[in-house]
Amino acid sequence: MSCRSLIVLGLALALVSAATPASGAICEWQAPNTAFSIGAMPPVVWWADAYYVYPADYGDWTVGGGGSIDGNASFIWLRQAGQWAQTTLGIGSTTVLVGFGSDDNDGRVEILIDGTSVAIVDAWSSPGIYWYTTTCNLPGIPHTILVQNLGATQQSGAYGDDTSLDGAGILVCTPVDESTWGRVKALYRE
Repeated sequence: MSCRSLIVLGLALALVSAATPASGAICEWQAPNTAFSIGAMPPVVWWADAYYVYPADYGDWTVGGGGSIDGNASFIWLRQAGQWAQTTLGIGSTTVLVGFGSDDNDGRVEILIDGTSVAIVDAWSSPGIYWYTTTCNLPGIPHTILVQNLGATQQSGAYGDDTSLDGAGILVCTPVDESTWGRVKALYRE
């Protein structure tokens, strides 16, 4: 095959690859007050960072569920079904964001806020992406976030069951006045 033929063949393969749509994380279910988004996260006021430093530093998160849980300087990696990570945000807010990274070995993940499921996501993605959920209209208190690895997906097959947790935070919002007068004003507005 000539050099010119190889270049033409390479360009044709590049065009076919570029025309093939990428697959990304899919939100299987979300609560009415929750939105699922792919891409860069908006600015947050307070962030509970998820990262891993050997042998057992997970940032602002507690982990469990058996097996090996590790990660890197940016993420906690829950590597099998049943593993979980939890944090309580230190500031009260009515809006909570939970962020993730995904690639082609990720599976299903469930996000709970204060014990209530707000989203289930099939996080498998090729190429890798960032995604997050935003849950609004919460009581203006500090919230507990629980992320659960639900295991492999149809997209990923048996190979992909990881969850790559970036962290959770609160969005820029009006500060919540928890005083008696603040609660009276809130009731009046409703």
